[in-house]
Amino acid sequence: MFSNSFEQYILEKCEVLNNIESYMDFPTTLSKLAFDQKFCDFFGGIPIMERHIKLENLGEYVYQNDVGGYRSELLKSLRYIEQTGQLDNVDKLINDHCKWLFTTLNDVIAFKNPESAYDLLNQYEINYKNFELLVQQKDKNGIILMGVYKNHIGFLIPKLIEHNEIYIIRKPNTELSKSPLIGCFYNKVNLIDADQNGGKKLFYALKNKKIVGLYSDFLYPESRAQKGFLFGKPVNFSETLVRLIKATKSTIIPFSITKHSKNNKIVITIEFHDIIKDIQSETSSIENLFIKMNISTELLVRNKPEQWRLWNTLQLRWYE
Repeated sequence: MFSNSFEQYILEKCEVLNNIESYMDFPTTLSKLAFDQKFCDFFGGIPIMERHIKLENLGEYVYQNDVGGYRSELLKSLRYIEQTGQLDNVDKLINDHCKWLFTTLNDVIAFKNPESAYDLLNQYEINYKNFELLVQQKDKNGIILMGVYKNHIGFLIPKLIEHNEIYIIRKPNTELSKSPLIGCFYNKVNLIDADQNGGKKLFYALKNKKIVGLYSDFLYPESRAQKGFLFGKPVNFSETLVRLIKATKSTIIPFSITKHSKNNKIVITIEFHDIIKDIQSETSSIENLFIKMNISTELLVRNKPEQWRLWNTLQLRWYE
């Protein structure tokens, strides 16, 4: 099947790490693979751009051969979205998604320690759009940087820590405690568990005008839920988070981290989108803020939708 064991090893390890019976959950298994030290040692000996090409080719192989039923699983939700006119050519989207998804393994492993992280950053071209939005707001209020699960947040952190101490919300009891955010930026990044105790830390951080990064495209555990919409069907979003943002009168700046190839180089674009307005207004309701965050979340997914990591969970979200 492959000329060497690199690609075969990845697929075999993903099969071992997979916890879902009906299909291969590549987004989760690839993240787990990043903590396989044997693989990381071998992986690290291959030049960064060569790894990128190998992983992209492997992603295309997974798409073409429907390895582990992953393509079929994504089609369950994406075909409905295509038929309702919300997205075009989902077959190409899934192909591009598979190629992109496997290349993210390159980034996750590189960010495990400072030396490999900065090697990666030096070889990629990093572009910022509208960074002044954050600079203009940083001394006025707490700032929520609201994103969705796409490319590694480590691309953003070196720029952020030049301006302020930052906090990242994580799922509690995850392997993020071992993550590159700790290994590379341990003295400037604070991790907040998305639970009751974490809520208190989050409130304190925002009241003290800190920068908090979070993902809005899934429901954090222990969070009170309210129904919103994602691609035309109802899904649960965090009402608790919305209420906390309203209580602290924080500024919400949606952001995206996208990746593309240009002249044999990888380009990372970090863009800060329009601020979600009227949060500080006394007449602005919780419900109004909830709807605005809901709309912004879907717009972030639609910005290079092939690079959204959670397409395989959308079916579950629609029926939770």
